[in-house]
Amino acid sequence: MMGTITERQRQRLRQWADRHMDQETADIFMESTPPTGWGDVATKQDLDVLEMRLSAKIDREIGEVRAAQTTHLITIVVAILVAMMGNTVLPHYFPPPSPQIVVQVPSQ
Repeated sequence: MMGTITERQRQRLRQWADRHMDQETADIFMESTPPTGWGDVATKQDLDVLEMRLSAKIDREIGEVRAAQTTHLITIVVAILVAMMGNTVLPHYFPPPSPQIVVQVPSQ
């Protein structure tokens, strides 16, 4: 079996088809032969394997993005809760220091 078909071989095949077939049949024959050889043509099995690999990769990447988004969302929610608690709960447990009154006595 041949590997890659050269352009010269393809031209010779076309000339043979023109000599032995009518124009329409020769055109159909040439359109049904791959320009670079059958070794470069993907089979259904090749495409099925590629589909499975791509699907697995996409699923993995989507999972990574979801995990990252979840982490960011939790971080934001916790930051918002802490900020809200800081304005309501924390002053109850940690009241601000009472202002000290400083009395200055004038010197004599």
